[in-house]
Amino acid sequence: MEMSSLPYSSTTWAIGTKHVFLSEEAVQYLELCQIERRHQAAITIQSRVRGWHCRRRWPLLKRQLKLHQIMVKIKRDAPPCRPKLFDVIEPPPPPPGRPPPDPDDQQHIMQQTRQIYGAR
Repeated sequence: MEMSSLPYSSTTWAIGTKHVFLSEEAVQYLELCQIERRHQAAITIQSRVRGWHCRRRWPLLKRQLKLHQIMVKIKRDAPPCRPKLFDVIEPPPPPPGRPPPDPDDQQHIMQQTRQIYGAR
């Protein structure tokens, strides 16, 4: 078959017996197309992986958010933990079944402790 009898001919490529020969401009154009396609494929893969990761983590994040909201509400509604300045703090009541401590007995225990340790 004669090359001149073929219906298609180009200045950017030529058909050989075993290969198709491309001009430098055609090779560069194909490389640019390949780079663009690879870039778009990378973007697609990244977006799919990020979406999958977010869908996988969402139940845990949702649970943590609810717990955080509950803790904020509890802290907001709870009375302050520390007493205000100059507040008088009452001692806790004695356990049930035990009589309250006798103030005179406290003095007696203090005197015994002083005698044991030699303090006056």
